[in-house]
Amino acid sequence: VGYDFYNYDNNAAHFIANAIEWGGYGSIADWISLSQTTDTVIPSDSTIIYVTFYSDGLGGGTYYTNLVINSNDPLNPQVLVPCTLNVSFDPCADFIFDSPNLCNGQVNFTDQTLNAPTSWSWNFGDGNTSTTQNPSHIYSSSGNYTVQLISCNATSCDTTSYVVNVVGTSGPITASCTPLTTSGSSYAMGIYNVTFSTINNTTSLGGIDSYQDYTCTISTTVIEGNSYAVNITTGSGNNEDVRIWIDFNNDGQFNMTNELVFISNNIMQNHSGNIAIPTGLLLNIPIRMRVISDYEGNTIANACNNVMYGQCEDYTVIIQSNMQPPNSNYNYNILDQCQGIVQFLDISTNFPTSWYWIFDDGFTSTFQNPFHTYTSAGIYNVTLIATNTFGTDTFSQTIIINSLNASIDIFSTIVINQPIQFNANAAGAIAWQWDFGDGYFATIQSPLHTYSSSGQYIVTLIATNGFGCSSTVYDTLNIYPLSIDEYDAYFMIFPNPNNGTLQIINKTSRTIIEIGIVNTLGKVVYNYQNKNDYFDSKKISINDVSTGIYFVTVKYEDKSIIRKILIRK
Repeated sequence: VGYDFYNYDNNAAHFIANAIEWGGYGSIADWISLSQTTDTVIPSDSTIIYVTFYSDGLGGGTYYTNLVINSNDPLNPQVLVPCTLNVSFDPCADFIFDSPNLCNGQVNFTDQTLNAPTSWSWNFGDGNTSTTQNPSHIYSSSGNYTVQLISCNATSCDTTSYVVNVVGTSGPITASCTPLTTSGSSYAMGIYNVTFSTINNTTSLGGIDSYQDYTCTISTTVIEGNSYAVNITTGSGNNEDVRIWIDFNNDGQFNMTNELVFISNNIMQNHSGNIAIPTGLLLNIPIRMRVISDYEGNTIANACNNVMYGQCEDYTVIIQSNMQPPNSNYNYNILDQCQGIVQFLDISTNFPTSWYWIFDDGFTSTFQNPFHTYTSAGIYNVTLIATNTFGTDTFSQTIIINSLNASIDIFSTIVINQPIQFNANAAGAIAWQWDFGDGYFATIQSPLHTYSSSGQYIVTLIATNGFGCSSTVYDTLNIYPLSIDEYDAYFMIFPNPNNGTLQIINKTSRTIIEIGIVNTLGKVVYNYQNKNDYFDSKKISINDVSTGIYFVTVKYEDKSIIRKILIRK
């Protein structure tokens, strides 16, 4: 194209003006902005181009560039305009933020301050602050908050602020990981229902859904110290493993020790059990519960790894303080059926602080887990009363005791050549073996036996019940050589009958060394030991006896004499 720069008409002028191009178009420095990059200039005229320098995003220092202007001016076809920008080293505060979960009130802040800040002061607009460079903050309620950042370096400080809109605060802290399903379209595995406390969530796609976060929409409240039933329904085509974690410390992670709360292996569809909520945890804040399933051949190693065919779902759990009265309950173990030894184990919920046991045999205990021995067989209604600050609860149940504890009763006077009535006191016994110590035996419950010789005899009773329990008991009998009416010349008793006050007259010159009085059961009601002092009369008063026949034994150095008396009260 040829033209004459000095001889032109208007058409030529337009053609020439349209050929003007700003040099460097499309490659102008980032910190320069032009009001326009092309223009039409007629001869002997001018145009104004506004050039703006921007220091946004630039660190401290000096920046150089040339603005290149190209035109069809044959005398000056290209003009270079040098540009210099001096940026100070003062900090230029700035930050960005994001909310990874719209229902938990968590906002992550990222510092973008220029010129190497060395300190940061955040004010989150809700009374909380931070001095970390990139903090994460959880708001407790929804609303608009003006967040301010003051960034400083060795030169100076700068301040900026933005308004942060918090939508919801009912969800748990954001999880550190989100396991995905890698082959969810195959084999119809995964989670189809989660039932826990008030949560009952049913879905239809299983592993096809991959990871699902229900923390913003599905939650439940549980009480610390209580136990709750859980059921996870998985696919109907293959056996699966299931794991459940609860992020008790609310750090967004799940450990394999105290936060792994449920394990079910190699089961098709219904994975059932119980989850116990510990005490001493974070209360009244939303925390995350994670449920993971996968094919039983694929190990669920932790709460973060992807699963092949199964699925991961997250829910919200809020733990509340236990302010309820106890729910009294207990288990028991019969440690020795024959001896009647029982261990009672308190399983009351809601933290009782005191326990009162009633064993139904006249005995009680205030221990939490007592041991008790029943001496007689029978059915006992055992009651536990559990108490805490908020109230009291009572629980009773019956236990069957087949213990056997025998004893020997004697209902006759123990004298030579007179029948003695024995009785085996052994509730529940069905067999008895007596050994009277003189070569004679018996196998009935209440035998009669006569000793033909005086002396000391050891009587043995072995009682057995229908449960194979046996009890052995011994008693020592002293058979005296005299009958009741012999040796009247030695002493006399008057009055007889009496009211418990009587007198013994010694008719001999011998010393009485002992006086004893027993009832018909052989129980000693009076005993006097003499210290070899002779007396001819002894007054005796017995106050705590009832009307009945009693036997008085007066013992000399070489013999003993027994007399029968009647006491009337």
